[in-house]
Amino acid sequence: MTVPLSSQAADVAPGFQQGFGAARKHLSEVDERTKVLGREIRAPRWLFWRALVMPETLPQWWGADGFTCRTDRIDLQTGRHGILGWIVPDGAKFRNHRLVGEIRDEERIPMRGTGKKGPKHADARATFEEAGDATTVTLGLLFNTSAQFPDVRGSGRKSSGLQSLDNLGRFGAAA
Repeated sequence: MTVPLSSQAADVAPGFQQGFGAARKHLSEVDERTKVLGREIRAPRWLFWRALVMPETLPQWWGADGFTCRTDRIDLQTGRHGILGWIVPDGAKFRNHRLVGEIRDEERIPMRGTGKKGPKHADARATFEEAGDATTVTLGLLFNTSAQFPDVRGSGRKSSGLQSLDNLGRFGAAA
């Protein structure tokens, strides 16, 4: 069946513009609550994959300078839960509960923040793209609300994320 749209153009155009405008607004709102950090590091992808998924290697590089990472439970299989903890220099402890999404081995790990006593804080993902003798490691966070993101900017978490990537680079170089 063929429907001539030219006769309906006057009716379609406002709806199209409204839908396109709504989609653009949504993307803008998502951008306001998204943080993506990446680094190209000279080491094979499998090394970084193991560094992230193994309970004994994650604490060796994850976290900002002065922080200690503790892995209470890591079960990085699709549909399983993991609990990571950070101990900040003043001794305060933070726990991070994650539900693992669909994993693509050595390529991608998506994790949904679940929160133990309330709503999630942010969803996270790690991706690994190998090119020659280097791997691009990308860490991304999508915060629950745009109001949370400025708090994160002010807390130094961007620099702490970059410090984690620096630590991961040192981990890769030492292996």
